[in-house]
Amino acid sequence: MLARTLGWLSPKRARELQDLNNVRNACGHGWQLSKLKRRGVKRAAPKPPMLRYQGKNLYKTEALTEFIAHFQKLYLDLYVKLDV
Repeated sequence: MLARTLGWLSPKRARELQDLNNVRNACGHGWQLSKLKRRGVKRAAPKPPMLRYQGKNLYKTEALTEFIAHFQKLYLDLYVKLDV
């Protein structure tokens, strides 16, 4: 990561951005949100949400707004450090 190499990110922030990347990758792989694609899970079994962050279902409004607020602050901090 360029930002970590330049010293703009702490190891904790770098891990948080890696978590964001994992969520973004999950979106790319399971984009057909109207269809449940869960191989190996029986029909009667409860199906876990496809997008999760820190154990929370991102399809719930509360979790999504918390997720957005967290990463919005992180990106704003990076923008301030860029000092454009």
